[in-house]
Amino acid sequence: MSYEKHRGILANAPGDNMLYDGHFSIKYADVPRILKEIDAIFCCYDKDDIRCLGLSVENKVIQTIVVLYLLSEKINFYLLPGDPSGRQVPPFCDRILSFLPDHSQTENLGRLIQICMNPDFVEAGTTIEPLSGAVFFSSSGTSGLPKYVYFQQENLIRNARNCLERFRYNSGSRVLIPVPINHMYGMGAGWLPAMISGACICLIDRNNIVKLYDKIAQFSPDITLITPAVCKMLLMLNKDISAKTIYITAGEIMKQEVSKQFESRYGTLINLYGCTEQGAIATTSLEDDDRAYSSAGLLKPLDHVAVEIDGEDKGEILCKHNAGFEGYVDKYGNMQPGLEGKSTWYRTKDIGWHNGGSYFKVIGRKDNCINRSGFLISLEEIEYKLEDLFPVKKAVVFECDSEEGLMNRLVAICELADGMDLEDRAVKDICRNKMSRHQMPDEFYFVRHLPRLNNGKPDRFYLAHNYKTFIKN
Repeated sequence: MSYEKHRGILANAPGDNMLYDGHFSIKYADVPRILKEIDAIFCCYDKDDIRCLGLSVENKVIQTIVVLYLLSEKINFYLLPGDPSGRQVPPFCDRILSFLPDHSQTENLGRLIQICMNPDFVEAGTTIEPLSGAVFFSSSGTSGLPKYVYFQQENLIRNARNCLERFRYNSGSRVLIPVPINHMYGMGAGWLPAMISGACICLIDRNNIVKLYDKIAQFSPDITLITPAVCKMLLMLNKDISAKTIYITAGEIMKQEVSKQFESRYGTLINLYGCTEQGAIATTSLEDDDRAYSSAGLLKPLDHVAVEIDGEDKGEILCKHNAGFEGYVDKYGNMQPGLEGKSTWYRTKDIGWHNGGSYFKVIGRKDNCINRSGFLISLEEIEYKLEDLFPVKKAVVFECDSEEGLMNRLVAICELADGMDLEDRAVKDICRNKMSRHQMPDEFYFVRHLPRLNNGKPDRFYLAHNYKTFIKN
């Protein structure tokens, strides 16, 4: 008898449709057999007693099938953002699942999959019960402090179905996923909706440009998930791609000029707006009649998602979702206060404005906006304008105290493009003509290299507190 519990998640996909990664491939027809073998392994580990399983999932076929099994059995699990270790697994997980490096065969899954006790497990006053379908993600937001986001399996799947409908996944789709599936973007908008629809799926374990070129040529996808950084890198390398595909990107606002250049070169680009807590919220439009809205960076909420702006002109973006999270838990699995129920509006901490119709636009993070003379100003919006106006690779704008005790000053530090130089007076003259006076930086500094964090983003905190020392050095 084959394993059948996954039928509540998967469509009746054509049996010959394939799941690929760099080492291994299986047919959908083989999935029930592999799930049955995984079930035998978990029975040896007393699966009914597992409180919560901590595991790190790479973009590997066998590892994703294990996630499908966990969802099918409603085994609670926490997706680690990195490699599993006792230090990374929170105390609310009683078990840790690890995969041995060899992912090229399924003849001995018992050797490939290992489950051990978490030495840091603490059975505190958690309300999470075994086999209750809880799924946990990590999210630090902009604070840098770890948060554990608690989803119910039903909402995770409902979120994926929302994406399935918006991006038109079906059993004839060929989906290329080079973004990590242990994050909400890769899982919720990529792997899970593609699996539910029975699409052919190709996984790449790293967002690598060379691998991306190769897989697009070999796999001929019609849907590809990428990051904005990869979009920009493709344009910089100026290399042709043979296959035309719909590209989905998420993670940051795409500048209009970059989007236009990308689409003219490589195919339709759909920008996804969402967060770990709510999953997919809105996208630019796929409809030809609405592409003008997309070119302007306007977003349309997914079906079953409502968006409001908390303000008459600009304000915080509020979201009411049919498939949002349950709330946050602490490291011991205890629900945290602050969410009054799923019927309330979720505050995204992003600033946006509504176009008066069914579209809205994201301006920037709330903690990266300031009020100047009664005007709400997005520092990110100023940065984008400076990058459009001048030959700079990256601009960082921040507010600092005025020595005269008047209105706080805006400081712009611009990383110059290679071989370029700019004069302060000429830059200010252009800005006066192209920007409102409330957006105009008071001080400009031009540097060859900005200090950066490990993730490659500019170190805004360091610059805001040490920019004078940095400029002198």
